[in-house]
Amino acid sequence: MQTNHVKHVSLFAILMVMLGSLLYGYEFFIRVAPSSLNQEMLNTYGMSDVQLSYVKAAFYFGYVCMQIPAGILIDRFGPRRLLMVGMLVCSLSIFAFAWFESVHWLIVARMFAGMASSFAYLCPLVLIHHWLPHKAFGYAAGMVQLVGNLAAMMGTTPVTSMYHHLGMPGMFALTGVIGLVGTLLVSLVKPHGPISAKKTQLNAIPKHLKHIHHTPNTYVLALLGLISWVPMAIIAENYGVDYFASWWSLNTASAKNLVMTIWIGNCVGGPLLGWLSQTMQRRFTPIMLSFGISALCLLWCGQLSALYGIQNFILCLTLGLCSAIQVVTFATISDRHGPETMGTASGVQNMAVASSGLLTMMMPVVIHWVHASSASDVLFQHLSHLELNTIMWVLASIMIFGIIIAALMGKETYCQQKDH
Repeated sequence: MQTNHVKHVSLFAILMVMLGSLLYGYEFFIRVAPSSLNQEMLNTYGMSDVQLSYVKAAFYFGYVCMQIPAGILIDRFGPRRLLMVGMLVCSLSIFAFAWFESVHWLIVARMFAGMASSFAYLCPLVLIHHWLPHKAFGYAAGMVQLVGNLAAMMGTTPVTSMYHHLGMPGMFALTGVIGLVGTLLVSLVKPHGPISAKKTQLNAIPKHLKHIHHTPNTYVLALLGLISWVPMAIIAENYGVDYFASWWSLNTASAKNLVMTIWIGNCVGGPLLGWLSQTMQRRFTPIMLSFGISALCLLWCGQLSALYGIQNFILCLTLGLCSAIQVVTFATISDRHGPETMGTASGVQNMAVASSGLLTMMMPVVIHWVHASSASDVLFQHLSHLELNTIMWVLASIMIFGIIIAALMGKETYCQQKDH
């Protein structure tokens, strides 16, 4: 396998990576936006809470299932074409929310949006791997994550304003138009340089999959990536507004502000943790440190009183920052893979990270379990503080499990790219 020998950064390389980040930001917006409109979607589409959880989880189902195929396609055809296809399908899928009111069609549309979004993070990562020096990978990947998180922040409080001004169909129609404009922008870029050079041949795909399977820590990194994003998938992307409103007795606007604070922390954490890992010349030490702080934040959450103050913001900011450690897991993937397998290997890793989103389907089950009820309409506001705290203990235990896995099974790369 070849390694990346790029030594200097060109302006065109930066432009390519920024353009590749557009789809990631767009994908993140349409992924997160429904979480800020839970009650509005229930009223508009006449669905139950369980049906809404299925609509949300359908995105992750399509997203997760397409990760490895998406990686293979990127290695085969390059990122530019697939950026165009991904953004186009995402925009058409979001139009379905403006056109249809059937829950079944909404589930299908969200699943297609998830499948198309599978290219969103992989394409920028492949662009970085090809166009930028290896030592810049962690920081650059963190900047891509920052773009996605800024879009996610637009999917919290601002999307509520869009809803009040445009209504549900108008809001989703405008989002679809933005996606079509993004598709046009990507189509205007003419490919040349590293990414238009050698592409993976079809007969080499089995060999590359075998190489990924035998690469050290492939599955350990996948598990750590999944664990790293659990707080974001459960709290920031889906249930944070309802949870904070119930736990701290907040109104919806204040709860949304706290969720936005988590995304701000994640914005800062991506580039910061990527830089920290490169500075320390370590990958697994920052991972374990972030998991430990995340566990403390989740446990601390249950100890705060029902106040809306600086402590709440510090907790949410820190939790978001530490959850950005998934960037370092992708940097470790870059350490171990050359250009021919970077797309597919990143697909395997992102499939694991995105699998944390499938836990949203389990949240109604967890809520019913801690509430000891078989009712179908149990929500966070029906739970006692002890029951809400139990959910945080479950999430904190997952983070502690991640520390154990990283400590016992992680094989350090010392931020050096291996030449296979």
